[in-house]
Formats: sequence, C-alpha cells, structure tokens
Amino acid sequence: MLQKIIRIISNISNWRLKPIRFNLRLDIDQEAILSLNQTSHIPCPLYVSRGAELQVGENFRIAKDGIISVRDAGSKITINDHVSIGANCSLSVSSGFLLNIGKGTSIHSNAIFSGEIKIGEDCLFGPSVTLLSTTHNINGRQKIRELDAIYFNEHGHSKNEPIEIGDDCWLGVNSVILPGVKLGKGCVVGANSVVTKNFPDYSIVGGVPAKLLKKRM
Repeated sequence: MLQKIIRIISNISNWRLKPIRFNLRLDIDQEAILSLNQTSHIPCPLYVSRGAELQVGENFRIAKDGIISVRDAGSKITINDHVSIGANCSLSVSSGFLLNIGKGTSIHSNAIFSGEIKIGEDCLFGPSVTLLSTTHNINGRQKIRELDAIYFNEHGHSKNEPIEIGDDCWLGVNSVILPGVKLGKGCVVGANSVVTKNFPDYSIVGGVPAKLLKKRM
C-alpha cells in the first residue's frame, strides 16, 4: 500500500509538502495526474480516477466540506488562478468530459457543477447555483432508465450538452443552468431563474424559463 501511495505522489507536479494543504483520496490501485500549485488550499476530499486529471492554479481556496471528483480516463478539471469556492460545493466530471473554471471566479456555498462546463474569468456565483451538462434521454416510449441505457451503449456516456459561461457573469441565488446553454460575456441571471437557452453578451435575464429582461449596455 505504501508503494502505491509513493507512486501516486511521484506524479504530482509542483509538489511542496508543507505549503499545500489538501486531503487526497484516490481510487485504490490507480494512478492520477495532478498539478497542484503550492499556494493552493485544498482541505476537501479529492476523488481522481486513473487517467483523469486535476489541475489547480495559484491561490485556489475551497471549503473543507466541498468535493472535487474527476472520474474516468480523459476527464479533466482545470481550476485557474485566484478561484474561491464556498462551503458544501461539488465539482464533478466523468466520461472524458472537461470542466474549466476561469481566473478570479468566486463560487458561493452549495453550488453543484457537473459535466462538461466552461466558466470564464471573474464570474460571480451566488448560493446554491446549479450547472448540469448531462441529462436523461427521453426520446422514446421505453422507461427513461432504459432509454438512458440505450444512449450510453451507443455513445459511451450519458447524454451531454456542454455549458459555457462567459467572463464577468453573475448568477444569482438558486439559479439553474440547463444542458447546452451558453451565456455571453457580462450576463446577469436573476435569483431562482432556470436558464434553458442561450443569451448574448450583457444580457440580464430572469424567470422560469429565463427571459431577456434588459441589456446592461
């Protein structure tokens, strides 16, 4: 067991034992690709599968009750410099998908980010924001679980439509971004909104489903 742990640690770039603070939990008998900057503070559990990758920039902070999970070979989470994540947040990716959080972005408590997601720089996320790029397959008369299984067998992963959030966006408390949505630069999403479609730069949107309320510019 000790030899396995040493082999895992040898794959971590920028390794500095004292400055880095994190609680690492890797799948047993598997190797992961980690790049953890020495100025980062990661007290929460990390679940990283064989062939998956986690890359963290400078001055990253996450609360100790958060979870970062990178499952399956080819999956990757990239967290750029000066990102902060609050209490009880979950970042997860699998099936070879990519999750990228831009420089200077702040995420409040209870956020759930799951799937193929690209977040720009200097974004603000209020409490309990949810971003989900994967969804169930409902096209057919079979049970939804059966349709999901058919889709997975054909594609090797769950039905997925990437989400993209531009730079300088502000997403209010309890807002939900559904699969396939792209928000342009500088968008504002009102509290309790469910965003089901794309909006261009500097849009202010709100409602269920979210509609354009006005433009910032």
